[in-house]
Amino acid sequence: MTKIFVGSAPLQKTVPTQYCAKDNSRLQFERTIDHPLYAMLHGYTQKGEAVKIILCVTDHSVAKENAIVMKDSIHRMGEEFGFIPEIIELMLENDEGLVSHASLLSNLVKLCGEDDVFYVDITYGTKPTPIVFFNFLRFMSRAHNSGIGCVCYARFEHKNPDKPSYIYDISPLYMMTTIIDHIAESNQSDPNRLFDLLLGEMNP
Repeated sequence: MTKIFVGSAPLQKTVPTQYCAKDNSRLQFERTIDHPLYAMLHGYTQKGEAVKIILCVTDHSVAKENAIVMKDSIHRMGEEFGFIPEIIELMLENDEGLVSHASLLSNLVKLCGEDDVFYVDITYGTKPTPIVFFNFLRFMSRAHNSGIGCVCYARFEHKNPDKPSYIYDISPLYMMTTIIDHIAESNQSDPNRLFDLLLGEMNP
């Protein structure tokens, strides 16, 4: 089993901020950072633990510059907190066609194995990227017995940088796909009622 962290290098210049964790205290990192992946690494790694980081980098000048900074920051975090990072840079075409997204999905799968546990940040990347990441997680969990440690999304108020920035654990949103599958396969006479009940348990 390997802990695998997945994220994207931003396509724009980033602004350092301190994120406030809304749903998961392990994402609370009392530092000013410019990428939420650092908060996940801080919260979900242990001293002496070897982890893999897959950094998706679009063929774009700003993304490449950000990737250099991110790799350096991750290595420095490893030295400070004691985890051992293996960083894999996954280069992506600057294209939003189906072939490009299918290639990303295929390459992610090839980099992983059995029983891995995934920690995925969907904050950055283009708009289809989270869909690719969710399909990747779904395939790995169903076909390779992988676990989902955390899926996070961070929000920064670009128009009002003085407002608080938040980081959210949206793992339950991913888990809804499993709930929907179970409901659809259970031949319930009133599937909407069961769906509402399950949603109510997620949001008491």
